[in-house]
Amino acid sequence: MQAFDFDGTIYDGDSTVDFFRYALRREPACWAALPGIAAAAASYALRRRSLEQFKGAFYGFLRRVRDIDGLVEGFWNSHWRKVKPEVAGLVQPGDVVASASPEFLLREPCRRLGAELIASQVDARTGALLGPNCRDHQKAARLREAGLEGRIEVFYTDSSADEPCVTMAQRGVLVRGRELSDYPMS
Repeated sequence: MQAFDFDGTIYDGDSTVDFFRYALRREPACWAALPGIAAAAASYALRRRSLEQFKGAFYGFLRRVRDIDGLVEGFWNSHWRKVKPEVAGLVQPGDVVASASPEFLLREPCRRLGAELIASQVDARTGALLGPNCRDHQKAARLREAGLEGRIEVFYTDSSADEPCVTMAQRGVLVRGRELSDYPMS
């Protein structure tokens, strides 16, 4: 089986950021969350907040969304064009997407791709983080918890942050834009 990072690997960009921008255009009430998000971002940049604390504040905009399921569906209908066919075409049934993006946002693309999903657990209605951010070593831990250690043939990523996951695979593939090459192990 294969495992894939999502943002920057399968998806051209950051799906969470794009979803937030989409929400701002479709749900004007989300604009009220911007001052709190800006303050949380500044605190995170100054290392006064952890990534989880920042993300908890960031996802607060979700409390202002009237129909989260409809918004997610509309987002993927309008943003599916950002899925890279060169990488998405490699996904086979039973493969896994492992991502720091929220699970509620990536369920639909994983359904369309036929992949299983391991992602950050976020309450789609409140924005509350329901577990640690699925990134770096935490992403590798989640793959282990799912019983995938020793079963991953290839791990596809665009980031050195996924090196803990790449080391679990027989082979790593680095995705830069739409170009794929062997992952350079350090």
